[in-house]
Amino acid sequence: MKRLALYLYPFFILGILFYSSRNFFYLGAVLSALFFMIYKKKKWLGIFIAAFFIIGITAAYVHGNIYNNKYKIIKSLNILEGFVVEKNRESYIVKNFDCNYRIQLKVYGKKDINAGDYIKFTGEIKNKPYYKNLIMNAYSINAYVNCYNYEIQKTKRNNIITIPIRVKYRIIDKLLSMDNVGGSFICGLIFGYDDDMSYEDRENFNQLGISHILAVSGFNIGIIFYFIKFILRNAPSKLRYSISIIFCLIYTFLSGFQPSIIRAFLLIVLVTTSKILNRMNDSLSILTIAGYIMLIFNSYFIYNAGFLLSFSATYGIIVLDGKIKDIIPEKLKLFKDEISVALSAFLATFPIVIWYNGYISLISVVVNILISPFIALLTVFSFITTIIYVIIKVDFIFYPVLYLGGLFINIVKILTKINLIWTTGRPSLTFIILYYAFIILTFKLVKIKIKNIYLNLIKYLFAFCIIFSLFYHPPLLKIHFLNVGQGDSIFIETPERYSILIDTGPAFMDYCAAKDVVVPYIKRCGYNKINLLILTHMHSDHAGGLEYIIKNFNVDSLLTYKNPEDNKYDFVELSSGDRIKIKDLIIDILYPDAEKDNTLNGNETCLVMNVKYKKYSMLLTADAQRDVMDNILGQFDVVKIPHHGSAESLSYKMLDNSKISTAIISVGKNNFNHPSQKVIKALTERGIKVFRTDEYGNITIETLGEGYKIYFR
Repeated sequence: MKRLALYLYPFFILGILFYSSRNFFYLGAVLSALFFMIYKKKKWLGIFIAAFFIIGITAAYVHGNIYNNKYKIIKSLNILEGFVVEKNRESYIVKNFDCNYRIQLKVYGKKDINAGDYIKFTGEIKNKPYYKNLIMNAYSINAYVNCYNYEIQKTKRNNIITIPIRVKYRIIDKLLSMDNVGGSFICGLIFGYDDDMSYEDRENFNQLGISHILAVSGFNIGIIFYFIKFILRNAPSKLRYSISIIFCLIYTFLSGFQPSIIRAFLLIVLVTTSKILNRMNDSLSILTIAGYIMLIFNSYFIYNAGFLLSFSATYGIIVLDGKIKDIIPEKLKLFKDEISVALSAFLATFPIVIWYNGYISLISVVVNILISPFIALLTVFSFITTIIYVIIKVDFIFYPVLYLGGLFINIVKILTKINLIWTTGRPSLTFIILYYAFIILTFKLVKIKIKNIYLNLIKYLFAFCIIFSLFYHPPLLKIHFLNVGQGDSIFIETPERYSILIDTGPAFMDYCAAKDVVVPYIKRCGYNKINLLILTHMHSDHAGGLEYIIKNFNVDSLLTYKNPEDNKYDFVELSSGDRIKIKDLIIDILYPDAEKDNTLNGNETCLVMNVKYKKYSMLLTADAQRDVMDNILGQFDVVKIPHHGSAESLSYKMLDNSKISTAIISVGKNNFNHPSQKVIKALTERGIKVFRTDEYGNITIETLGEGYKIYFR
């Protein structure tokens, strides 16, 4: 069977997904394929399907154990050490080549650490929370460590590997010191380093669907490969190819081994090897082999956004490019290549993009077509300029590329003003499966022996199901307890798509939960407005993101206990006895009493609410004090534990006189010993299930009005 490895690739991936998620949907998909093969009397193919599924499970199991063992080794060490291989604005990546572990290090205090330095350090090795496990493995991070600058000791130790790292960051520092705006873009273009770009500029790239420019990809390494080949065009072919591959390997190392560039490097190596050996090469098979190699090296790459986008875009270009060219009108013949490549990549990555963002730019394809020639030339120009600078070390050589980089940033700002964004929300797995099936049928990527009339009927049915699954929302009440750190933010979606945000999360120093967590999360849910924004009280850990929320969403109504005198926004005031009713959703305000408690302040004034939907009941307590909690009793499916699990708010009277199934604690890193072990013990002794945002991440509760399910995102 031709391209057997390609057809078995999905079952290998399903094995990885099944082991890491324990989702029996993936097992069901494999069993369905097995029964179909038996029905078709192709038992040998069924055996291969089962074998590759098991290999995927085994790979995920082995890699999971490897990462867990490395974490245990790191925890057992008194002193950690290694080379600084990556330097970001707020953290460093430290690699120990002897013990083969990789740490993300955050340093407090004045920093005197450079890329390529060998350091020894102590510090706090953070717990490996449930919600970060897959992401840490996907990005090959074995542990997160926090330490102060005085806990770090620099040691003289040389390694040939650090030479290109030092060169890379010397160039980055020079570009940023000469022009932070243009330089930050050029750094992203040639090294994938965008940490010094402003949040606004990064968001503009993301909204236009051109953020791939800032991630080193196959495009970049392809230019380098052909550039070196061109310089060595008179050299013997084997020498020319060998030197080109060596340069590409160095560039792959400089990029930090991002999945997108590893994929491109493997493709170049495999294609070049086949040419040297005078073997025929098949692009699809070679790309699939590259995928096998990467997932066998680290099966958790399947959860890496760069891996998914890179491979899906490349698959799309390979299989769709020629077919799209055939349907492009003659009037657009001059731009046929640009249009076909951009459309192929867009169609192949569309579900993945909206999965991660919850929205997509409607002018993304046009923008990518228009900017691709400019970006191609600028990448070549920047690469040549960088090589010249390394040789002669003259600063003025960078002025032309910095000017062009700044010019491009301004062009992006103009395009953002005319951008059209379609807010879709995160699609269902059903939508993704139907979408790719529709693409396969529409472009006839698989031969199906069926009459055209029936094939067209199937396509129309799939198209209807795709549209329906994208816009249909089941009649569920969804409550999202967002992982905002040491603070509160709760987002509620009603069955009628009415949006309610209770608190905005904290804002302090360089961290704003609204910017980093709340706004992106709500957009992924498919909302571009908030109907009700309720602030339980005005402390910064609950209301710190107010300005940012209002800046990024249309907010219909603002509600709180007392309208702040120094606030420029007009709040509707709430107090005990008030009720908010939205169809079957009822929010009763239990506390404070405006008439009795008009002299209270701070946590004493926080709103306590009972959220009810049919037979479902939930108690939201904000930072309520113990005397308030003592006066509450009832039957609650879910209770948000007050004040991040503080012992000061613990009410045994409330716990003993109420029936509670599940407790949620919204908490992050803090110096107050939140949550108190006293609180945890009181809850667990009463048979109450406890979930913490610092351990489980974003916690979602879904209910039809009776009973509920809990998900971690």
